[in-house]
Amino acid sequence: MKQARSSTGRISELPDGLIHGILSFIPMTDVVKTCILSKRWRYIWTSVNTVRIDFDSPAFEKYPIIERITRFIDFVDKVLNLRDDVADVNKFYLTLPLSQVDEESLECPKFYDILASRLNAWICSVVRHNIKTLSITFRISAEWTFELPECLFNCKTLETWSLEMGGRGYSLIVVPKSCCLPNLRSVDFEALSFENPGAATRLVSSCPVLEYLGIADTGIEMDNHQDFIIDSSTLEELVVCNGGWQNTLMAKTTS
Repeated sequence: MKQARSSTGRISELPDGLIHGILSFIPMTDVVKTCILSKRWRYIWTSVNTVRIDFDSPAFEKYPIIERITRFIDFVDKVLNLRDDVADVNKFYLTLPLSQVDEESLECPKFYDILASRLNAWICSVVRHNIKTLSITFRISAEWTFELPECLFNCKTLETWSLEMGGRGYSLIVVPKSCCLPNLRSVDFEALSFENPGAATRLVSSCPVLEYLGIADTGIEMDNHQDFIIDSSTLEELVVCNGGWQNTLMAKTTS
């Protein structure tokens, strides 16, 4: 016990930045527990700049499905709502695999709408905290049209964006008419679709420094046999896996 306290004391002497670096590799469910170590640690978790929250964490998996989902949502809400206002969220990793959960079994006909509202609130929160890396895995048991918040499509700090919205079918992502992602360099989309090729093209064109585009198991509802045109002078790597394209996937380099 004495040795454990001594080790904790030595770590506590480290500057906040170094402690944050150590905690960045740990799930948030464990990071928040550090608040009981000492007064020095009481609020450190509120300013950790890497947030990792996984629905399959042991902290949630021991509960029945409805209580598990409720506890997960409450936990994410508290982590973001109690966060230090001036602390950036450099990286946010959220995993919520519900593809095996039937909405009817939850006895909540508007469950996905409720969850979408919370997910959008979480995204808006990390955007306000100058998010740089955003990774969301959100698998559901039905096809679904999902409107991500416009603030995400106009985030000035976002550099890396990974989004998986699949389940038993594609989730349709609505892209706003106005998009501006000036620092986005890497995009990885899986198991989602766009309302038409123009929406996908518009999104790519809003990324003036895009270097990597990954598309896996992603469909586009073709409109009048239009092509999905990737118009970029900065793109270095394009990866397409089982995309299901019905028309030609074109890459256009502009000078």
